[in-house]
Amino acid sequence: MKRLKIFMLVLILAMLSACASPAPVETEAPASNTPQVGGTLVVAWPQEPRTLDPALNGDNAGEFVSNLIGANLATYDPEGNLVPYLAESWTISEDGMVWEFKLRKDIKYSDGTPVTAHDFAWEYKRAMNPETASPAAGTMLAFTADAEAVDDNTLKLTFAVPFYGFGTAITNGGYLQPVPQAAVEANPEAFGKSPIGAGPYVLKEWVTGEKIVLERNPNFTWDAAFTHGGPYYIQNIEVRYIPEYTTIVAGLEAGEIDYAVIQAKDVQRIKDTGKFQVYESIQAGVSPYISLNTSVAPFDDLKVRQAFNHAVDKETLIKVAALGAGVIQDGPCSSTQFGCWSATQEDFGYGFDLEKAKQLMQEAGYTAGANGILEKDGAPLKLTLLTDAVRVKVAEVLQKQYQALGVEIEIQTVEGSIMFDTLRSGDYQIALNGVTYPTTDLEMAMFHSEFGAYNFGFYTDSALDDLVMGIIVTMDPAANAEAQQALEQHIMEQAYIVPLYSPVQYIAVSNRVKGSVFSEKVSLAAGLTQLYLNDAWLEEK
Repeated sequence: MKRLKIFMLVLILAMLSACASPAPVETEAPASNTPQVGGTLVVAWPQEPRTLDPALNGDNAGEFVSNLIGANLATYDPEGNLVPYLAESWTISEDGMVWEFKLRKDIKYSDGTPVTAHDFAWEYKRAMNPETASPAAGTMLAFTADAEAVDDNTLKLTFAVPFYGFGTAITNGGYLQPVPQAAVEANPEAFGKSPIGAGPYVLKEWVTGEKIVLERNPNFTWDAAFTHGGPYYIQNIEVRYIPEYTTIVAGLEAGEIDYAVIQAKDVQRIKDTGKFQVYESIQAGVSPYISLNTSVAPFDDLKVRQAFNHAVDKETLIKVAALGAGVIQDGPCSSTQFGCWSATQEDFGYGFDLEKAKQLMQEAGYTAGANGILEKDGAPLKLTLLTDAVRVKVAEVLQKQYQALGVEIEIQTVEGSIMFDTLRSGDYQIALNGVTYPTTDLEMAMFHSEFGAYNFGFYTDSALDDLVMGIIVTMDPAANAEAQQALEQHIMEQAYIVPLYSPVQYIAVSNRVKGSVFSEKVSLAAGLTQLYLNDAWLEEK
């Protein structure tokens, strides 16, 4: 079996320790070293999902919940080894064009319906169908020519080209999980609000604008071999949607929240409570970054795009907006992304240089007006910067820095779901966005003119498409690394985006979470190393 050593796509509370755990004991006051069924793990999340339909889901909020409701073909253990999950084994043809999976025969959905290869094939074809407009699953399956159920327990995938990154996709239950065909066809619109999956949790309640509550699936018996193999011990996972960060911090201090991403300035404050472990890692992906719509003025001009890169003082941006918790990012991927070329500012040539930026704007035909705002053909350069509530502070710093260039920026804050739809429609000029992903396959989604579900810059560059395909079809790791370098160089030579910095992220986990494993070898979509909860349980408060 050919294994692709690629880090994981998803932000998920997932698999736990390689050591077997004792069976759950039903008692009211368990000892701290004895697994206990019960309790509610409260998770704070800043944004609410648009849908929990795997084929239509495209945001981290939905991915997080879907991974707990559904299950995937394979997963990674805490040591970073690719291991079976719903598929007990698989083979890959020598040319990389055919993948065949043998499914376990004991898998059932939470409603008791057996999971078959027919469900996988049907769901994959649904995501592949252009009419579905699947933003994530559709992109992962973009090079899949056919999905076929050879029999009830054999799934055969045939690719149009070899796909170096498909090893990432098969670990993702958030997007490529099986769903019961009959349930989806009965009411496609309702399925996104009441999904049925084969994972460790079942949707119990969704209060729009407030929370999603998941309930333990007592019949979940097909967990990975490195776990105890049975249902999770934690009875409920309650995901509360809290856009105000100060409210999240207050909830942590009050003991009302067990799991949340926190800012650098609050790490010591949360540690001082004595109630939490705080883990940290550099985020994988390109988030935050400035998306430039190259299909409209002024960003259809290369010199303007280059100027907007040179005008950003990233060191100051990190100091002010991220409170020092970040690392300068000069290309379309972060240092923690598997396959990223570790280039420097000198390689790309976009260090902070305000005078160079002004010169480039002048070469693009702009002159400074009486008020210092750049003008062209009598029209002042005024732009609306689209962002969401999470990145407002970053937007405010950028607003001042671009003012120094002579650009008047108005900040427009919208909800995450609205922003996603607006970016995809192309009805914007400039936006502050972020996409998290553990491997450089993200660049296909961001930059390919046909397959890029996150091609918010609307690039129509045949050379760029060819370079993207190079990292997809090149199966030799060394050759793939060379293809990756060529792609990154081209992206930045054309200044298609303005990368800013890779945040250092901190996650606070309550001390009452026992038996969890924190892995430094498995990376998640949001850059957080993975907390495995398969064998974890909760102490009473």
